[in-house]
Amino acid sequence: MRKPYTKTEMIRLWHAYLEMLDLQDRKEKYSKTAYRNVHLQMHEGRTRGSYEAFMMNISTARDKAGLPLLKGYKPSMPNYNKYLDKLCVMTDSERAKAFVDDMKEQQKAA
Repeated sequence: MRKPYTKTEMIRLWHAYLEMLDLQDRKEKYSKTAYRNVHLQMHEGRTRGSYEAFMMNISTARDKAGLPLLKGYKPSMPNYNKYLDKLCVMTDSERAKAFVDDMKEQQKAA
């Protein structure tokens, strides 16, 4: 059974996507594999395929919102997590608050 992504994890991946997008825009070299490996080390039970699909989910939401996309993660996932639509319109401070709130919820549940 698949483990759903937490808001915390989604926000971390969103920011990783933005970091890579910034590097892409500045035409600096970076490694998508390195970003993926860091995420997989932090989140036990996630697979390479799960990570790659989620990054395509981010592209799908960003494409729908008319935002720039990261090369290599085509927007092609019709059944993506709709929370990503919210991330498209949130400010950095709203995302930070959502991250902290979700971390608190996870600690309460543990």
